[in-house]
Amino acid sequence: MVTEKDLFHFCTGHTVKQFAFDESNVTRAATSTFWPENTKKSDVLALADAVLGTLHDDIEEAMKYGSTVNERSHKYGGVTYALVITTDPGPSTDNDGNYDSGTARLEKFYPLHGSGIESADQNELRRVRTLLGL
Repeated sequence: MVTEKDLFHFCTGHTVKQFAFDESNVTRAATSTFWPENTKKSDVLALADAVLGTLHDDIEEAMKYGSTVNERSHKYGGVTYALVITTDPGPSTDNDGNYDSGTARLEKFYPLHGSGIESADQNELRRVRTLLGL
């Protein structure tokens, strides 16, 4: 499953239009990668669902043991993704991005390289931040 909270992060951390230019986001990695320029939240969700579908058997196996699926280079549709899927993260009942026990949660999902994927290093992101007056 993809929670609203995680989907928000996938967009503010990896879309050009929604990137959060706070210092912690700029410096979290030597290089940040971005979905293609016109990618919308609904596009990221559709990609996440498609990628999760390709990992169905791995997720089912991980759920048996409450383990994590951690792939640094999962290829799908001409793009290589980093992803982490946690399973059975613990019971919770709210609707603000938390989840129920016995589920699989796509916790990390972003493009590494491939068709349409852009990247920027910390210096480039700081220059953009300055130009935006942030």
